[in-house]
Parts: sequence; structure tokens; C-alpha cells
Amino acid sequence: MPAAKRELIRLFAAIQFFTCLPAPAWVGHSQEHLRGAIHYLPVIGLLVGCTGAAALLLGSLLWPPLVAVVASSVATILLTGALHEDGLADAMDGFGGGRTRDQVLAIMKDPRIGVFGASALVLALLLKMTCLQAVVPARAALLLVSGHALSRFASLY
Repeated sequence: MPAAKRELIRLFAAIQFFTCLPAPAWVGHSQEHLRGAIHYLPVIGLLVGCTGAAALLLGSLLWPPLVAVVASSVATILLTGALHEDGLADAMDGFGGGRTRDQVLAIMKDPRIGVFGASALVLALLLKMTCLQAVVPARAALLLVSGHALSRFASLY
């Protein structure tokens, strides 16, 4: 397979796995492509960050800052399928409710949300929204784009 096509498949595999956006059927599902997709995490971060920034900037033309920030958070959550929010809630439920390693892992695998997960999710979203609405929309948009991209870039190392 030509290198360009392989990389395009990996990019689409990253989009397919880390967002709710559809990928072309010819991409398929392959462990090899998913392993290679990890290198495209910063691109996914840019996509998510730009989506959140666009929602925030458009929303700020129509609504008060807090409403625009909430719209931005809704946009990124919908785009990612709440992947990060689910992970945060699972981790906090596990660490809050488990006493042993096996208990923590069992709780984290449970699809239901518990009090620790719900509390962490609410507090994290409140903190994010409060911080973003405290700065002018243009700076908040820049923070969204850079934060999403850099966090995924850092996960490569």
C-alpha cells in the first residue's frame, strides 16, 4: 500500500475513533491502522478545538458569554461523543469507590455513573466554563484550540 494512502487511512481511523464523525467505508477497522492513528491525535485536537472555538465565537455574537461558552462545550462534547467526560467519570468513580486495584478496575468498567464520577464531571465542566467565560471570546477561542491540540500532542510522549 502506498505510504500516502496508509497515512490517509490512519487519519480517518483517528477521526473515526476519537470523534463521532463518519469515516469512509473503505477505511475499515484494523488494529494496525488504529495503532498508526495515534500520531494524528494533535490533528484531532485541532479539529475539536476549532469546533469549540467556532461555536464560542459564533455564540458570542448572539448570546451572553456564559451561554456562548456552554454552546462551545456542547459542541465539543457532541463531536467527541463525550469520550473524555466518560473517562473522567469512570476514573473518579473507580478511585473514589475502590479500595483495591481489582475493585477500582471493576468500578471503572461499570457503565453506570456513580457519585464520584458525577461530582467530578459537574465540577470539571463548571471550572472549564467559568474559566473560559472570564476571558474575552477571542482569547477563549485561542485557549480552546491550543489546549485541545497541545493536550493531544503531549499524549504522544
